[in-house]
Amino acid sequence: VGATLDAKWTGLNLDYLFGSKQLGSLIGDGRASGSLLGLVGTLPDPRGVHISVSKNKEVSSGVDGWGYSGRLGMAYKVTPKTNLGISYMFKSKMNDLKGNGTVTAVDGIV
Repeated sequence: VGATLDAKWTGLNLDYLFGSKQLGSLIGDGRASGSLLGLVGTLPDPRGVHISVSKNKEVSSGVDGWGYSGRLGMAYKVTPKTNLGISYMFKSKMNDLKGNGTVTAVDGIV
């Protein structure tokens, strides 16, 4: 019989370009807010926004979070040559990812 308590870490690097139609849909659904939204509407040729939560490092994340999980297991020797085992992994609990990002308004005027 055995048991573990596992510390878990996860990270995310993301660069995403939302076109003006996608951004308009998010705003219409109330899923986007902030001071940049008013600025986008004042641009001569608004094309969307670029969202970045990335770091330019090999082992690093723009946003990350910690959590935990656990496992239970047992093994039984049925015969000298046969082992039977069973295990269970508990549902993981992860905190919200936190970090810094940038949002850039994209305009079609060059």
